[in-house]
Amino acid sequence: MDFVTFDGSGNLFIDGFAYKRGSHFRLDELPQGAPQLINVAWTGPKIRYAGGVQYQGTTLAVGDARKPVIYQTSNGTVTGTTSLKHGCAVGQFFIDGGQLIAPSYCGSKSGVLIYNYPAGGAPRKMLTGFTFAFGAAVSR
Repeated sequence: MDFVTFDGSGNLFIDGFAYKRGSHFRLDELPQGAPQLINVAWTGPKIRYAGGVQYQGTTLAVGDARKPVIYQTSNGTVTGTTSLKHGCAVGQFFIDGGQLIAPSYCGSKSGVLIYNYPAGGAPRKMLTGFTFAFGAAVSR
């Protein structure tokens, strides 16, 4: 298991990798009050390395930490894609309204990139001075 998020009903979503018979991306849900995880069949593009997850109203945003992309999904089916120009190794991102806060680590270069969401494209702002930016959260 790598990253987790809750939806508005208290259901927990987890992504990561299963290492049986070769590694493959796995997305699971733990419904509110349920005793065990339920696999959500992933029908989207191959995810090379699990990235962050965040529930957004009616969709689940799922990242691929090896590709600069965030997928908008519904029940494991990709309904939209946000490309993150200049991003790499994006771990736990955070979506706040119309912006996506994406920690990015590119070899010796690390920073936090802020994009318009869900448009993506080039970052509208870059925060530098980090050794290894990996996760983001917003608190009010």
